[in-house]
Amino acid sequence: MEEHNNGVNNNGYLTFDQSWTNYTPVEFTVYSGSDIIAPLWTDIDNRANGVISYNQYSKGSVLSQATQDINQYFPGVNFTASWVFVATWDRVAYFSYSGTETSFQVVLISSGNASFVLMNYGPIAPKNKTMEAGYATNITDRFTILWSNIGVSFSNLNNTSNVNVLGRWAFRVNKGPRDSTTKDTIHAVRLKLTTSLNLKDTNNQMIILQHASS
Repeated sequence: MEEHNNGVNNNGYLTFDQSWTNYTPVEFTVYSGSDIIAPLWTDIDNRANGVISYNQYSKGSVLSQATQDINQYFPGVNFTASWVFVATWDRVAYFSYSGTETSFQVVLISSGNASFVLMNYGPIAPKNKTMEAGYATNITDRFTILWSNIGVSFSNLNNTSNVNVLGRWAFRVNKGPRDSTTKDTIHAVRLKLTTSLNLKDTNNQMIILQHASS
């Protein structure tokens, strides 16, 4: 289904600083658009079933868990989370009114100096259409977990990982110096909340994600 605002898109991705309407994935190897984080980019329709929600945290147990996870997955970073943003697609269906159930989540984690992305996968329904998982910036940095123009391989996402935790992928997204092309993909993201926490209504129900000024 088509969406028109920046931020958490019903079709399984986050965008920054400009709006997107794409429900058909573009392969990251030929990608030249704006920054995108796509835990599962495909044509999703949650009008009949499924809930898309988000929240952000600046204190409490979520930050403690994020700190623990990042230090486990990236030994030696000496990381302490100061901000976490979580977007969840819970038992959503594929377009149109398919009745399928697919669950996944993206977590943005920042200390103010270092930034990470977690992608978590529950059951993924098979689908015979284009699907993609990963991230890309508008110049050079990108990583593709899976790309398929038939979608079938994505049903195994909850059994894959790059950190030895089934169903979880973790990435550091500011590896270079301050002028690196990957520096500000997640680092110092500023959120302007424009809707409630529930994106069940697909009529422009989005949040806006913007890079904070330096």
